[in-house]
Amino acid sequence: MSEDKTLYGKFDHSMTLDDLIESKCVLPLSNPDYVPPTPEQIKLLRTYLGLSQAKLGYFLGKTVTPKGCSIVRKWETANDKKEHREIDANAWRRMLYAAGLASPSDDINQVL
Repeated sequence: MSEDKTLYGKFDHSMTLDDLIESKCVLPLSNPDYVPPTPEQIKLLRTYLGLSQAKLGYFLGKTVTPKGCSIVRKWETANDKKEHREIDANAWRRMLYAAGLASPSDDINQVL
């Protein structure tokens, strides 16, 4: 990734894009070292893509109301909160593909 992108929106800057790239949540799903992303990682990637929660919801085919996309908000809610929900793996991979941090061939090659 040699191209610089501007990050939009508010988020905790304690995690960088380089931290995300080096994390195990970017590995193919079938890799035994894969771990699901944290709420902070989801928000960082959404912000990197330049998408609001509602626009990410539209992109992923989720329900979006005039108030926004509640499922994306729940993915970004801290793990210890009652409202938190885990992101589904396919939505996460699609976000990684859109950001150029993974590709379908990564996933296919992992299982061949």
